[in-house]
Amino acid sequence: MERDKIEAIVSNLQRSLELEVPIDFNKFDNILSDLTIQYNCKDLDVDGRISKDEIGNYVVQLKNDGQSPRDRFTLAHELGHLFLGHVDQYETLYRRGANELEYAANEFAADLLMPKDIFNTKVDEYTNSDNICNITEVSNFFGVSESAILTRGRFLGRFPWK
Repeated sequence: MERDKIEAIVSNLQRSLELEVPIDFNKFDNILSDLTIQYNCKDLDVDGRISKDEIGNYVVQLKNDGQSPRDRFTLAHELGHLFLGHVDQYETLYRRGANELEYAANEFAADLLMPKDIFNTKVDEYTNSDNICNITEVSNFFGVSESAILTRGRFLGRFPWK
């Protein structure tokens, strides 16, 4: 799926759920009656996953408590699979498109957690007169890792690829 289509899906979702940055994931759980987010699923062999239960509701499971920057990105990534329509097709596409699906879910997560306009504003706000951006402050604002900030900034043309 193309980046502009993913961005449009995220933008519509942000408007319809009245999401603010940093994202409060409780809004998803509270507003969407067919979605449950389960935390501290220690038996998972991955950081997170999404599936359908026996009555067709969506269940996101996270290995940890969902509070760390990595957990927040993982949760947004799993929600990406849901809102991009991957959940019902995932087993069919597992071998032939998993990389594309994962890329799209990562793009969704980045757009959701770090919307382009707000991201650019915060990068400007935390960039000093020597044109050095305080990545730590930007990552603290969005509740994501510094690595996620650097990657997002590179894709948006704000930081150089090294």
